Amino acid sequence: MSSLLLLKRRPAVVLAGLAALAVLAGAVAVVSNSRPGGASGTNPSPEPPQTAPPMANAVERAATAPGWEEEETSPTLSIFVNGSGRADIFPNWPLLVRVRLHHPRTLDKDAEPMMIAAKDGPWSNAVRIEVRSARGELQSWPLHLATAAPATLTLDRMHGGELVWWLSPQEVAELPKGDYTLAAKLDTTESSAANAWKGIAAGEQVNIRIGAEPVTWTTELVSMKHQLLASYHLLRNAPREARAVLDELLRKQPDNISALGFKAEMLAADGKSVEALKLYDRAFQMFERKHPDIPEPPAALLKMRHALMDRLLREQPAMPARETEPRKRDEAELAEYSLWADTPAGKVTKSPFPSSTKKLVFAWKLTMAAGEPLEVRWIAADTGGIAPAGYLIAASQSDRGKTAGEFTLSSPNGGWPAGSYRLELWQAGKVLHSERFAMEQTPK
Repeated sequence: MSSLLLLKRRPAVVLAGLAALAVLAGAVAVVSNSRPGGASGTNPSPEPPQTAPPMANAVERAATAPGWEEEETSPTLSIFVNGSGRADIFPNWPLLVRVRLHHPRTLDKDAEPMMIAAKDGPWSNAVRIEVRSARGELQSWPLHLATAAPATLTLDRMHGGELVWWLSPQEVAELPKGDYTLAAKLDTTESSAANAWKGIAAGEQVNIRIGAEPVTWTTELVSMKHQLLASYHLLRNAPREARAVLDELLRKQPDNISALGFKAEMLAADGKSVEALKLYDRAFQMFERKHPDIPEPPAALLKMRHALMDRLLREQPAMPARETEPRKRDEAELAEYSLWADTPAGKVTKSPFPSSTKKLVFAWKLTMAAGEPLEVRWIAADTGGIAPAGYLIAASQSDRGKTAGEFTLSSPNGGWPAGSYRLELWQAGKVLHSERFAMEQTPK
């Protein structure tokens, strides 16, 4: 079992919402269950940094315990408020505090695991949040811990721990306006667990300001408030209210990329994988339309979609042998198809394609309208160990009843790994077409 702590319900969905808020945090100042991550932000500004990827470069940008580079013996802590390392808080908005614990040597493959345990009860009892006013006076805020932790937490270079606290909009409205600092502290000095790490660790503080809501509401502020409320409802085990808030936001902002990803993750958690994939694809299309010069969508969005595709691949039965019997006359067949690569040098129509390919395009045309949608699956057959053999990269579906269209796959960061790949076209549980192609290293 992963050492990451589990929320009461839908943990990945809540963290997906907080990850989405990390994008907005840069404009207006949350599926991770393995590697360390985090986000930081700035004060509100009218122009959002749309290119900032959520959860990216977390180790460099997180608030960490002072002096860890030299000692590398204490766990590192990072803390975020409403998805940011610095935030403006408004009355009648929820307040979400997220604390992450990491192993101090995440880049060392030989790092020994580290056990975290409190004096008694779950390991979360060893973590506390200190809130101080601008004068340094200790505050007593009624923070509610939303996570259920086991007795111990094991940190290693690949796994960390996470805790989330919340205040309701009503509780935030009762807090005095002003400047505050929040800091997370870990104290295991009285732990009685054998082989547990013992000591005190503290992360850098987060600065927040509680003030009146702005007179002018930007689209980013509207988006952030709705996604904060959705995350808050999920933390309190109220998914219906969370869906209603997201639906309201998408009615106001139908092209909101982070909200589309958030709702897709909620649909995936409810087992509605096809609907979730359509929303992910819509979010990717919106991103490509808004940012044509950026080669890849936000990392958190890609990670959530890939996690869904991995789950679908594990749940899929083994691929059946391609049919040898003739297809029925009333079934659609491929009339035309082509696979080509969009490269910096132009269109390449024959495999192998260069690793500098910006995107792959599979164009298709059917003999008649398809009763069932077509589904394309992009598979890395053999990349020399960079990805597992037969790794499902992505999948997407056409609209029902279409007779022609295109499926595309954008390049990963750093270009395509050299190796062999496969494209599969499915319809109604049957393979309609399968095609192998290769990627080769682009000469420098």
